[in-house]
Amino acid sequence: MMSEVNYILPKLKEDEKQYEWNDSVLLGGEMTQLKDGRPIKVQVWAESGYTFVTYYLSVLYLEKYSKPALITYVKNQGIEVDENIERNASIHLYKDINNEDCWKITFNVGESNN
Repeated sequence: MMSEVNYILPKLKEDEKQYEWNDSVLLGGEMTQLKDGRPIKVQVWAESGYTFVTYYLSVLYLEKYSKPALITYVKNQGIEVDENIERNASIHLYKDINNEDCWKITFNVGESNN
């Protein structure tokens, strides 16, 4: 574990309930911390009848992680990920509104009840 590390918290557009480019709807979001102290932004959103959870976290010390290594990291840090869900994870490098490099990890967690 790294001590005294000042990780950035990804900064996202706040209070948007719908994205401009499609029918995605933000259902909720919060900031939390992983076990190693890294702040992480969590958003739950829906689109086309499916529900997704997206995690945004700093790339600091995770720059060269592969998809399996990054999923293992977040699982070891307290994020519960079902084996069936992790297979379809979408992982991308992302620039937040302050132009900071972040990982964006999205899981499809289910179909809408609508």
